[in-house]
Amino acid sequence: TSPPVQLPDLEELVEQKWQEELGRNPNAKAGPILSIRDITQEDDHLTIKYGMTDYRWFVGTADPEVRDSHGPDACHTATAVCTVIESADDNLLIHLRGRQMAYPRCYHVLGGMVSEPDPFKIIRREVEEEAGIMYEECEEPILLGIAGDLKPGRMNHEFCFKIRVPLELTEIKRRHELGQPPAELRRLAAVMAGEMAIEAAPFDLLIVGAGITGC
Repeated sequence: TSPPVQLPDLEELVEQKWQEELGRNPNAKAGPILSIRDITQEDDHLTIKYGMTDYRWFVGTADPEVRDSHGPDACHTATAVCTVIESADDNLLIHLRGRQMAYPRCYHVLGGMVSEPDPFKIIRREVEEEAGIMYEECEEPILLGIAGDLKPGRMNHEFCFKIRVPLELTEIKRRHELGQPPAELRRLAAVMAGEMAIEAAPFDLLIVGAGITGC
């Protein structure tokens, strides 16, 4: 489907908001991101209508005033992936987010922005880059669902996966340290399955994946 519109009269506001974002997070980079426009489910099939936008425009149109003054089509939405990684000894992997990231100093499952139409490919890359685990060693990722939060400025859609890894926690931590991850991802931790107390922002579960394993 068509991407969100880039209205010329918003360019100045977008640049202003982008400079503010760079002041908060110097590592932020403009680049392509997936913008989902509509999702429908019929039996075990998902139909997703999307367009591509730019992270800079997502940041720049996140102000609720943009929606009020220019309508919802002027607001650029963003899409992310995240995954629960379960080790062979039943630990769930999480990492401590850096001070310059969203949800700073909070433990969070691994994930990242979706920069192309295949979320399965993105989650494979994130697992390799952030956890140091080669995708070939993992079981096929299972799509648990797609979470939706349509508030301006939030990760408006998030593909939520689960991946089981045939490695114990000590080996995963060893590989993670050898991989020299970026500073904001260096604190890898784990909790035993069934022992995690979750505190999260409200969201709506749009689609239950029902064990979907591929596109």
